[in-house]
Amino acid sequence: MARPVKQGLDYFSFDVDFYDNRKVRKIMRSCGPVSGTVLSCLMCNIYRYKGYYILFDDDLAFDISDVTGTPEEDVNDIINKAIEVNFFNQELYEKYGILTSDEIQKRFKQGSAKRTDVQFDQRFLISSVNNSVSSVNNSINDTGSTQSKVKESKVNTPISPDTGAEAPDIDFEIKNDENTETVTDESDTPEVVVKSINIPFEDFWDAYKKKVGNVVKLRKKWEKLSNRDRVLIMEHIPKYIASQPEKQYRKNPETYLNNQAWLDEIIAKEPNQNQTGSSFPDYWSSDYEKKLDVKQLQSYWAHLRSLGLYPVKDRFQNTIKWEKR
Repeated sequence: MARPVKQGLDYFSFDVDFYDNRKVRKIMRSCGPVSGTVLSCLMCNIYRYKGYYILFDDDLAFDISDVTGTPEEDVNDIINKAIEVNFFNQELYEKYGILTSDEIQKRFKQGSAKRTDVQFDQRFLISSVNNSVSSVNNSINDTGSTQSKVKESKVNTPISPDTGAEAPDIDFEIKNDENTETVTDESDTPEVVVKSINIPFEDFWDAYKKKVGNVVKLRKKWEKLSNRDRVLIMEHIPKYIASQPEKQYRKNPETYLNNQAWLDEIIAKEPNQNQTGSSFPDYWSSDYEKKLDVKQLQSYWAHLRSLGLYPVKDRFQNTIKWEKR
C-alpha cells in the first residue's frame, strides 16, 4: 500500500520584521496583543496541512482557541480583521471561505520547490503564484516524458477544500421552484440545475454595512432565501440602519437572517431632552461627538451622566465606551 503523500511543510521561515508589518500592527491595535499569537498559530496550521491555504470554519476557530487560550469569539474577530486589512486575501475568502495570501503561497512554493508530489487547486491560487505554477507545468510538458505528464495531471486535479482529496463527480438534482432554472444541451449529459438569484449576496453584504461573521455560511443562507424575501430584506435594511445607526448595537448579519429580522417592526427611538433643551441619543457615539461643538459636547456628556453612564478609557486615555458603574 502506497504511503500517503504529505502535502504540507515540516517547518517554514518566520520574518524577523513580522511585528513591523503594518497589517499586523493594525490587527493588534484593533484586537489586542494576543492577535500576534493567533496569527502565528494560523500560519502554522496553514503550512502544516494544505501548505498554502486553510478552510476557515468553526473547527478551525475552536482549534486555534484551544491552543492559544483565546476565546473563540476573539479568534473570529482577529481573523475577520485580518481579512479586512488584507493580511489574508479577501476575494478568495469571500468566494471559497479559505485563508491564504500571496506571501503564504510564495513561501510554500519556495519550501516545496524540490518536491514533485505537491498538489495545487488552481481556484485557490493568487494570480502571481498561479502563473509561476503554470510555468512549472509547461516545463514538465516539454520533456515529453509519460511519467512527467502523470505528475502534471496531479497538479491540475481539483482538490476538495475540506479534505484535500480529489473532488468526486457531482450528480445534479433537477428541481422546480422560483429560484431555479434548468439548463440543458443537446449532448447525452444529464440536465444541470442553475440557481437563479435575483439579488446577489454582495448587494446585501455591502448594504448592511456590518461585515462580521463567516461569509461562506452567510452566502449559503442568502442563496437559500426566496426571491421575495431577498427583495423585502433590501427594502428593510435602509430603514433598520436608520433606526440603529451604531454598528455595535445592530444585529450581526447572521442573526439578522436567522431571526428573519426583516419582518420585524421598525421602532424609532424618541430623543431625550436634556436641561438645555437639545436632543441627544441615550448612548455614546464617537461619530456623533465629532458633529458637536464644545458647548453641545459638554451638554451631551452631562446627558449621558444623567443616565448613569460614565466614560471608559484605554491605556492611552482615549474614550472607548460609556457604561454604567
